[in-house]
Amino acid sequence: EGKPLWKYLEGGEEVWRRAAGYCREEGKHTALVSLVRKDAPPVAADMVVVPRHDGGGDTIGYVAVLNEVSGREQSGAGTDRYTERLRSLLQDRSGELILKNRELEQANRNMVRLHEKMEMQHARLKAAHDFLDNILNTIPTGVFTVDREGRITSFNRFAEQITGFGAAEVIGRKCAILRGGASTGACDLFDDGSDRQLTGKKCTILGKDGRPIDIIKNASTLRDESGNVVGGVESFVDITKLSEAEKKLREAEGHLQNVLSCAVDVAVFTTDCDGTLTFANEGVQRLFDQEPRELIGEKVQETLFQSDEGYSLWSEITGHALENGRFEGTVGFARKNARPLKTYLTLMPLTNIEGRHYGYVAVSRARTDAEEKYVSPVEKMTHEILTSMSEPSLMLTSEAVVCCANDSGRRLFGAKVGQEWQPEFDSAEKWWNGEVFESLLSGDNVNPVTFEAAVGHRSYEITLTPVTSKDIEGTLIVTGRDVTESAALRNQMVQQDRLATIGTLAAGVVHDLNNILGGILGYASLARKDGAYTKKLLDVLETQGARATEMLQGLLDFSRKPQRPVEFAELPRVADEVLALVKRDMEKHGIEIRRDYQSVPKTLLNVGQIQQVLLNLFINARQAMKDGGTLTVASRRERDNVVIRVSDTGCGIRPEDRARVFQPFYTTKSAGKDGRRDGVGLGLSVSYNIVKKHRGSIRIESEHGKGSTFIVALPVVGDSSGAAQSREHENQDLIWRTKNARKIMVVDDEAVLRSLYREILTAANHEVVCVEEGGKALELLAAEQFDLVFLDITLPGDMNGIETFENVRRIAPGVKVVLATGSLEHARIQPYIDRADAFLQKPFTMNDLLPLANEL
Repeated sequence: EGKPLWKYLEGGEEVWRRAAGYCREEGKHTALVSLVRKDAPPVAADMVVVPRHDGGGDTIGYVAVLNEVSGREQSGAGTDRYTERLRSLLQDRSGELILKNRELEQANRNMVRLHEKMEMQHARLKAAHDFLDNILNTIPTGVFTVDREGRITSFNRFAEQITGFGAAEVIGRKCAILRGGASTGACDLFDDGSDRQLTGKKCTILGKDGRPIDIIKNASTLRDESGNVVGGVESFVDITKLSEAEKKLREAEGHLQNVLSCAVDVAVFTTDCDGTLTFANEGVQRLFDQEPRELIGEKVQETLFQSDEGYSLWSEITGHALENGRFEGTVGFARKNARPLKTYLTLMPLTNIEGRHYGYVAVSRARTDAEEKYVSPVEKMTHEILTSMSEPSLMLTSEAVVCCANDSGRRLFGAKVGQEWQPEFDSAEKWWNGEVFESLLSGDNVNPVTFEAAVGHRSYEITLTPVTSKDIEGTLIVTGRDVTESAALRNQMVQQDRLATIGTLAAGVVHDLNNILGGILGYASLARKDGAYTKKLLDVLETQGARATEMLQGLLDFSRKPQRPVEFAELPRVADEVLALVKRDMEKHGIEIRRDYQSVPKTLLNVGQIQQVLLNLFINARQAMKDGGTLTVASRRERDNVVIRVSDTGCGIRPEDRARVFQPFYTTKSAGKDGRRDGVGLGLSVSYNIVKKHRGSIRIESEHGKGSTFIVALPVVGDSSGAAQSREHENQDLIWRTKNARKIMVVDDEAVLRSLYREILTAANHEVVCVEEGGKALELLAAEQFDLVFLDITLPGDMNGIETFENVRRIAPGVKVVLATGSLEHARIQPYIDRADAFLQKPFTMNDLLPLANEL
């Protein structure tokens, strides 16, 4: 047990292998075998072999049954047994042949699959080879490969074109054939046995026709997967024409230097982009008394220019040349041992074949005696006049580069000779980049232009005067005149005109207020009685109170100084605000107001100043229509301007007076019965200056006896016509809605107003505490928590409103404070209004009060 069965069979393993093979094929095998015994001679036996299978049907072993054959059986059936034995042997051989045949068939199938794989690999290799050939024959570079011995293995189409050799002529031959020899040695790429790479090597090869070909080549070795060198690849480009061009260029440079060296009457030099001298001819030594060889590598700004501002002058000259292609003009150059020399300089940028700027070339010649006599006095006189002027002055070229400036001009305007002028005073941008200034520089406009600008804390009148003489380099002279005092006087005139206008308005307002207050008092007394008319009486009281408030508010708005910053506003709306002020006055004089507004964009303006302009025009129109008439206010957009036309049907203006109506203190109004004139003649002059300050225009169209039209045009600055419209008609119910009830303190000395505060705020669900003194307010703030305080800034008493405000900020810095006042003059209290969280102008309505209480 545990030993191979074939050890007990005569014939050993071979007998058993055949038996097991037949058993696997036929499922059972029977054979006559000879058994080997340990201490006895062999014995014949019948052997039956059956395979053993597992659950899956796979053979896992065999069962062998051996039956000894007796002597009688052997002798009795000898012939049969030999016959059977022979048959068994034949069967064994047949089985072996069948197995061998099957093994051969499997081997044949494996050979077929291997052949198919080899064909696929061959197809892929051919496709890769074709792809590589296509690439090599597409790139515009000669490429060939060699084996380890230097024999050419491939030669692309461009290599054929460059050398004249066909691929078939060179493949298999040494690459030395391209060097004009039939060398039998290895390619020089492998001479030192290292992994060499050649990059950008210039050399010469011979074409098929024997002509030399200049090339630049790159070469590298090729290695197999094991890292062994198996060959090399070389690419090359024909640079024969480039070499010939370089040779011609060197010859031309030599020729040019010879020519320039002979031109001793003119100085010729070249620089790089930074002004470093790269070449100077002999004329430089003759004109400037400086050795050319010593100048090479030096800065032209430091060696050749006579001015201390050599760098800025060089920047001006080169900047002009880069922009316009060349510079031509008179330039002063330094000389080593002599006076500076004025010369005519021509300078041009240098660019390579790709258009890249790499330097400058300059040609300079001395001016002739005739030119010196003709030009120098004019230029010198101009420069002397400008530099001797006490007023700030400077001269500009057509490119706005400063070519001359006196000391005060350099200080005021921040100007430097040789540099482009960049003004530093306010409102300069609008005219500096405008069409007017461009026309002055170009010479299209020859009329001087004057405007006012602020520099620091002073006001200056700036005048731009074109230069019409062709003998002067500059094209525009800029001067400045300090007009601070006269500007202050003019502002006083504006304020005087404003006060006079307010006086005119106030007289009418007081009269109307008396009527309104009379109505309020009368209806208030009636409201004391019970009756069905109580609601009607209250409606009348509210209407009259609203009229009084509107009238006072309009007067208040206009009375404030027009120093508010500019803002975007609609001219028709500004006009309506002013018309509301004069409406009653116009009606009393039998004047009908008509509006003809078209949609116009908002523009940037000072609303207070434009209100003054329109009020002056409306008052003038009313005074011109003594017997009544029609005042028409129209708005239009004309190109880039918003235009307001104010027309009346009055007496008109005589032609001889039209040109003077905008002059200060000029008036066409006749004296009244008391000998006094209605006005001092400042209104239109002030209006004219305001409009001009807005970069606008005002003109008049009038016919004596038929009326006048004043046309005010203001430029559109930032068209905001598509901006969201204000919500003027928002639902009144919204003002009563509050997110959270708040605890509010009211500090006011007027009992009626405290009661009004309480009624409105309590109705909006707020908790309200009212006090009349500042001291009491501080005691409550120290003891209780409040969200908001409404404080009368003009509160009287031991602790006035301002002191109360300062203490509230100190004691309760987190509490919001709204300052309120009925005063028309805000100058004294404006700093405190600016520090408060909000401001409430008295008189006020619930629509004014509740948004502050609910949202602040």
